[in-house]
Amino acid sequence: MNLLSSLFFQVFFPIFLTLFSAVIFFIQEKNPTWAIVSGFVAWCSIGLALTITCYNYVFYETETYGTLWPSNDPLQNSKCFRDNMVKTDALAVDLGTNVSWSTQFPFTILQCKGRDLLWVDKISGRLAIFAKIYSTDGKIVAEIKNNRFYINPNNYFRRVRPDKHTLIVYDQSGQEVLNIRFKSPSVFKVTGIFNFPGVNPIIVTDKSIKTINSVFSGNCVGQCKVAFAFN
Repeated sequence: MNLLSSLFFQVFFPIFLTLFSAVIFFIQEKNPTWAIVSGFVAWCSIGLALTITCYNYVFYETETYGTLWPSNDPLQNSKCFRDNMVKTDALAVDLGTNVSWSTQFPFTILQCKGRDLLWVDKISGRLAIFAKIYSTDGKIVAEIKNNRFYINPNNYFRRVRPDKHTLIVYDQSGQEVLNIRFKSPSVFKVTGIFNFPGVNPIIVTDKSIKTINSVFSGNCVGQCKVAFAFN
């Protein structure tokens, strides 16, 4: 059921039915008590229906659309967190053994030829992540906007949703191209394959960030505009 249908069946229809009943009671029975009771029931129905509808809107999810919610995972083992190299008020992205963090936003994590592929922002005081995942032919596989994910239904094999904090996406060749977890209100963990036309893939694993010419591991990059830029 889509949002408009949900609004109709859960809000507008019960309200109309209850108010209509109240009017009939008042006109036919000349009984203001029943009209008041029906009006009260209508208001209760409105509150309940709006609560259910808002809940469904916030938590509404399909195979190709949904929201990542923060978990409360323990502190990461990376030396950046272990050695307190990340400021306590910073927002961070864990890229395996590499960590990018900042207190200034927006903050780009991965960039290719001047185009942002992975970045974070602070919206209403909360960590918001953005990402674009392409297949090798340059077509979008998945996109994340402000913690909401959108998967191209014509360009993926399957997605796995172990819990509301995690999203794993496989491309049409069966490769895991995105594995993202909202570890805590201030930390995301991301691995995957970041393709971009004319550039060799950027492969982020639990151990490193790899391209055809370079490998990055154990880096703690913070307070800059762009953490990792590739041309």
